[in-house]
Amino acid sequence: MPARSRRIYVLARDAVDAGLVFEVPEWWLLDRLFEIHADRRIEFFAGRDVLFVEWPCLLTFNLQTGRKEWDLPERESMSVEMQQQRQELLNRVQDGKWFIIGRERVWIVPEKARAGCVVFAEPPWWHMHGNESFRTWYREFRERYEDRFFEEAVPFQVWLDYTALFTAREMLTLDERGRESYRKWKQDMGQKLSRTDHERMARIAHVLQEATWVVIYDYEWESGLE
Repeated sequence: MPARSRRIYVLARDAVDAGLVFEVPEWWLLDRLFEIHADRRIEFFAGRDVLFVEWPCLLTFNLQTGRKEWDLPERESMSVEMQQQRQELLNRVQDGKWFIIGRERVWIVPEKARAGCVVFAEPPWWHMHGNESFRTWYREFRERYEDRFFEEAVPFQVWLDYTALFTAREMLTLDERGRESYRKWKQDMGQKLSRTDHERMARIAHVLQEATWVVIYDYEWESGLE
């Protein structure tokens, strides 16, 4: 029986030192890239915009070599130095699952947790739990950022997964509101937060305080239940 889950990917501020950030390459035709993937463009405050794309928007998979190769608008003519940089960068992006492309920088969101990227299951206080005021607030939050959610086509599957991109500040707001409401909901039921709850809340709050970008991955999986 199909079930849905959410996984959270957090790019930390030290993602630069971890090799998960690079300057937009000179050989990329950036304006053309933004035109092709205009449906994946997100505009933030002060005119700042980014593309939030899956790896097949930039790369293709070579079955013979078992590696990804560049597949995006590029300059027709490149210097030897550019060609070397292009190959070196290709090695860095092999484990990229999504890319956040700004006008000057590109962030790599890797498939698995590693230095510069924390991955965890969505905490229960981010859900639409029993607190009515939080459910109302969460619906408004979801509607406000409806354009941040994108469908993800999954090969050989009949269902769709979804991803969404948020800033650290936006997710800190959700986390703080969720923790407060979740605590009150527990109290209304005559329960208290467990030690595990407190530890997990503190850990996630710290991760978000050190973050730059947060990706929500909403996916369907086979639970095995009838």
